[in-house]
Amino acid sequence: DSDVDIGFDVCVLRRNEKGERLPQNHLQVSTAPPGTNIAYSPPYLENSAIVFSTPFGYSTGALSSFGSHAWGVLEKTLKDMEPVNGSINLLDWLKKTNGDLAKDEDFEIQRNLKYKPLLSISHTLTKQILFKLKP
Repeated sequence: DSDVDIGFDVCVLRRNEKGERLPQNHLQVSTAPPGTNIAYSPPYLENSAIVFSTPFGYSTGALSSFGSHAWGVLEKTLKDMEPVNGSINLLDWLKKTNGDLAKDEDFEIQRNLKYKPLLSISHTLTKQILFKLKP
């Protein structure tokens, strides 16, 4: 099972104004040929504050249909955060996640590709967003 339980459902707001759960398997992209330097890191959620991106000169997802381990880091940082009144501030969560993603780590990737996924953060979009955690 490729889904990761990060404490809430990722949803897309449809035209009927109802949020529909978006399974993570919808976020997969086709596998790139080995050695391909992909300038973006999926998943990208349309109309969402969470967008995976990488600076130029780095490769993401060259050998993976998911593109990065950022979902796992998001899950870990969420579990490590202390909720305030039962909620987590999205901007604080993304900042903490970016701090963990920016740490140097060794990845077993062929052709000496550098790998450093980062989450792009829009302060305007995220500063007031709170996620209510599941009990």
